[in-house]
Amino acid sequence: MGSKAVPSRYVVRREDHPAVAATALIPIVDLARLSQPDGNADEVFKLRQAMEDVLHEFIIKCDGVKKSLLPDMAKLLKLDEDYFMRQFSDRSTTIARFNYYPRCPRPDLVYGIKPHSGATIVTILMVDNEVGGLQVVRDGLWYDVPTSPHTLLINLGDHTESPVHSVVTNSRKERISVVVFYIFGS
Repeated sequence: MGSKAVPSRYVVRREDHPAVAATALIPIVDLARLSQPDGNADEVFKLRQAMEDVLHEFIIKCDGVKKSLLPDMAKLLKLDEDYFMRQFSDRSTTIARFNYYPRCPRPDLVYGIKPHSGATIVTILMVDNEVGGLQVVRDGLWYDVPTSPHTLLINLGDHTESPVHSVVTNSRKERISVVVFYIFGS
């Protein structure tokens, strides 16, 4: 991958979390360790650099997914193969967002993210391997989106009738996700 090494004190060791660390393609970083009083500025700088490299690599991989998905999607809709790719311009936007949802004692009262539809052409979501929370609505009923370790979830945006979705909180576990949004330029 070419990224700088993540300082070892922030990396989850296989013996600490064998189900995740053993199969991870990138280092699993425990950000809670940043708040420990013995952290030093040099390590924090190295961690930031390594995380920027990992995020950059992730965005490059997601861009490849987008570039292979959109032509196939256009063909299925009987459009020119490059129809969606032509919609992107130098003013198109790519946004990456990390989401952290702490445990919530009353998930029945709190949304992680309120119901909405996607204002993107495509959204690529790397979901938490263990904790669900994403829901979609169909015919007035909310359905949980199943989680599957080491997979990406693709949400087609409002340009193709994005489903209304939300994120619910969990009373027992925290949840983490990484989302990459691709938005057409004007």
